[in-house]
Amino acid sequence: MKILESKPSDQRSAVSNQLIAEGRKPIASQLSQNTKAASVILEQVFIALFGIILLVLVVVAFTSVRDKAIDHISGDQYATVANTVHSGLLLASRNMKISETGVVFLDIPDRIGGSSYRILVYNNASIMVQSISRSKNSSVQFFNVNANVFGNETATGGGRVYWEYNRSARSITLKAEERVISR
Repeated sequence: MKILESKPSDQRSAVSNQLIAEGRKPIASQLSQNTKAASVILEQVFIALFGIILLVLVVVAFTSVRDKAIDHISGDQYATVANTVHSGLLLASRNMKISETGVVFLDIPDRIGGSSYRILVYNNASIMVQSISRSKNSSVQFFNVNANVFGNETATGGGRVYWEYNRSARSITLKAEERVISR
């Protein structure tokens, strides 16, 4: 037996020639023709990407729907709080005719649409409930109140405000109740 020195590429070509002589295809050509493994991996990658894209679209759609619902509902809540504060003012005005001093308590929500808000009295003529960011508000005008109306309160920890009236000073003032929060 004779040992020949050859380069690795020569050995590969010799093996390939031997396989061809036997009627079989060389391994290298078998692997290059087998494209099914590569297409399965690509299919799985595309399915995973499609799933991720679908998930992102669903999350964005539901977040948008939720935000629009909160905006719609919070607009009605601003109007309801303004009307509640207005009703308290009218009650304080009526009570002022009967007694010298007094207080009318109002329970209002801590937050509207997830954000804090303030209650403002403008020019002794209207009450405005406004978000801290000033993006939403609702106002109510009041009439037939024979007193000076004061008060600008912010309901951040909110829940309770009150109208304090004084007949001799002819004033009605909106104030927030101090809350002690225990932890």
